[in-house]
Amino acid sequence: MTSSAVDFVSLEAKGKAVYSEMMAGARENLYTAPPEISKPPWSYNTDLYDADPVPLGANQQQFLEEAGLPLEGYHGVYVFNVSFEGDRVGPYLNYVHRGGSAVLCWVNLAKDDAMGENRLHWSDIMAASCFRTMAAMNAGGGHNSAPRCGMTALLAIVRFNVVNRVTTAVVVKVHSQRPRATPGPLTLRPGEADFFALLGTENGKGVARMLGAYPRMFDQKIIASTRIDPIDPPSICWVLEKLEEEPAVPAEAVSPRPMSHKEARKAKKRQERQERTL
Repeated sequence: MTSSAVDFVSLEAKGKAVYSEMMAGARENLYTAPPEISKPPWSYNTDLYDADPVPLGANQQQFLEEAGLPLEGYHGVYVFNVSFEGDRVGPYLNYVHRGGSAVLCWVNLAKDDAMGENRLHWSDIMAASCFRTMAAMNAGGGHNSAPRCGMTALLAIVRFNVVNRVTTAVVVKVHSQRPRATPGPLTLRPGEADFFALLGTENGKGVARMLGAYPRMFDQKIIASTRIDPIDPPSICWVLEKLEEEPAVPAEAVSPRPMSHKEARKAKKRQERQERTL
């Protein structure tokens, strides 16, 4: 798919809406438990395993290092269906850092999910994958930095091996606009049209929706920026930060409640009495 075939205006609008949903969820900060994906009606199977070393290419290693993310210490989380023949159909494989600091999204092919239209959203599957990794680490007395209350240490969510045609078209368009003399990954921030267009793609909105749907689990983290490695297939790093506490409204800035007619008459009488005593 070429960049000219993509409706960037619609993507930008969708990205803005998704961003607003994420911010609203982070502000509410409600606890929502991830779904029990192993139970009906979904009945996914999950395998957790020590993924070190993660099969990173040279460019992918450099991409993580430049983002300040660890190269080692990951659990592989393989979420799959079992066919009637007993074969594994595994559309989801992701790596969750045992300290909770990073998520590397590796293979996420919803079209291969045997649940079809009844499948879970990627955001729910990813949240359940993170939850299971942290639960396994805590139960087994694993990594010392594994947070007991969720993914509170999360710094970034990385989408590797992006093959979605709309997403790659956005990346190509953004890359084509940059000065040729500027090497390395691109950085986009909220407020930029290209940022919202990328957030509106399949590889962006799932991340934002997960953060908005499970704010307690991820310690009110929101997307602060995104770094893009345009090398085919592209990689996208959604950089996170904790939502800043909104300043309280000063007392003098709060409009007082209007007095009723009865209260106003009493106040006027008090004032008249005080004036007579002066």
